[in-house]
Amino acid sequence: MKRESSLPIATPDHESPLPQALSKMPVTCSQWVNSAGLILDIVGAGLLWKFGLPAEISRSGAVHRITDGVDEGERRLAARYDRASFWGFLALVAGFALQLLSNFLPNG
Repeated sequence: MKRESSLPIATPDHESPLPQALSKMPVTCSQWVNSAGLILDIVGAGLLWKFGLPAEISRSGAVHRITDGVDEGERRLAARYDRASFWGFLALVAGFALQLLSNFLPNG
């Protein structure tokens, strides 16, 4: 005995109701701004997760364990991490600001 489903099945002659429902829902400016803020939050959190907040590494490049020389590789790495942390934090703050702003935009 074949069991019939109560949900419609998408076939070439029977379209799924989901795309029709989505096409009838207009996207407002508020929703676009909120979505942009969420994307910036995700990017900022990803950058902060990858590069972290500024760590306790030698910003001057000095190597105290071996010599008093300057390790340019360590100095460049520290500068790269500082820039990535700054942009990650900035993206996170901008994303939160956009999400907050979207609450005050008209929904029409």
